[in-house]
Amino acid sequence: MSIEDRLPRLYKYSDPVDVLEMFKPYIRSSTSEVDIRYAYGYVLAEDIYAPIDRPFTDISHVDGYAIRSIDTRGASSRNPIKLKVVKDVDPRNAHEYTIKEGEAVFVETAYPLPVNADAVVPVESVRREGDTVYVYREVKSGSEVFRKGSDFRMGEKVASRGDVINPSIQRILMDLGIKYVKVYRRPRVAIIGVGSELTDEVVEPSTSKITASSSYFLKHILEHQGAKIAYMGLAKDDPNDLISMINYLLRKRIDLIITIGGVSMGPKDFTWITIYQYYRPKIFFRGLKIHPGRSTSGILVEGIPIINLPGLPQSTLSGTLFIILPIINYMYGRGFHVKLPFIDVEIDDDYVFDKYMGFYRLRFLKINYNEGKAKIIRGLGSYHVSIFTRSDAFTIIKPGVKRIFKGERIRAYYLEPIYKYNNTTTYT
Repeated sequence: MSIEDRLPRLYKYSDPVDVLEMFKPYIRSSTSEVDIRYAYGYVLAEDIYAPIDRPFTDISHVDGYAIRSIDTRGASSRNPIKLKVVKDVDPRNAHEYTIKEGEAVFVETAYPLPVNADAVVPVESVRREGDTVYVYREVKSGSEVFRKGSDFRMGEKVASRGDVINPSIQRILMDLGIKYVKVYRRPRVAIIGVGSELTDEVVEPSTSKITASSSYFLKHILEHQGAKIAYMGLAKDDPNDLISMINYLLRKRIDLIITIGGVSMGPKDFTWITIYQYYRPKIFFRGLKIHPGRSTSGILVEGIPIINLPGLPQSTLSGTLFIILPIINYMYGRGFHVKLPFIDVEIDDDYVFDKYMGFYRLRFLKINYNEGKAKIIRGLGSYHVSIFTRSDAFTIIKPGVKRIFKGERIRAYYLEPIYKYNNTTTYT
């Protein structure tokens, strides 16, 4: 390999924050309207305000008799008040009737009260004989009633742009009568595993055949974050094969192209240099100030980010956390900052860091939830996949931090679907 071939391969480590700002003007997002019934999992592209009061009128909390509370004054077990039951009133449309002094109207749970009624007496609290009900206590105004607008007031903000439409938000919008919502289109992502040794089949590892597990690993992480995997493929150790595949994806207007593997300095690590030399982009980076995953690189071609992740498992995850997920988040109109669930834990021992001081360092944690303490797992390099099942969460050591002292509190992050908060117990 000549010096000319080697020079472009050399790393010029960039801060991930600077890289994201460099790509920012070119990251595309688009919106569409979707039927709220099928909007689960999408990200809202607009603030949503209640178009009506909910409930739209006073409704009953129970099956019972709607009354005027004033008619129960003086009621007691020894001196029950008698009220006349009004016949032929639909208990689900009682709001069409105006209740009069001394009357009671049967209503069903979550259905409107008659005009002038201000309370409901549960059926189990009264005695009925023919067309008469006996009430044995004074009833306060508002008893067993959900007041108009007590859930949402007309014009009240109920969901925000950038919110993921989860079951709660979907139900709220449906119950408010909102039929269509404006959402961000799911980013269309392509994943290319690079290496002639890779196969889509599950095989025993060897030097000639390796299962492309990193592609599936990444696929399911990104799908969980809302991306749509529009293409998955494998490229051989042949620059022409890789370029042909990328050109095909550029014509398809994929939003984000990700390659996995071939970004180090070996003779077959041609991924980044091939793309760089073929497209001669003005916007690119070669290496990131992250560990593991420092060989993560990327290029902008025809306005589409092409991110080159390392193939080692922990490095793939690290590049995903620092570059891929922020880009997808930005496509959803939420900025680059990815919000992850976390807890704060106490570190159980002193930890000294003697390498990559200027880098963001991803480290994996084993957590003792009973004591609220955590260990940084050591001895498992970026090749080891067992770290994902041996650990409970991860933390990020910021540039410049050389030491963490015993008892110091650090943040433990959970990235689903890899990690979930595991301090579980029953609630009954």
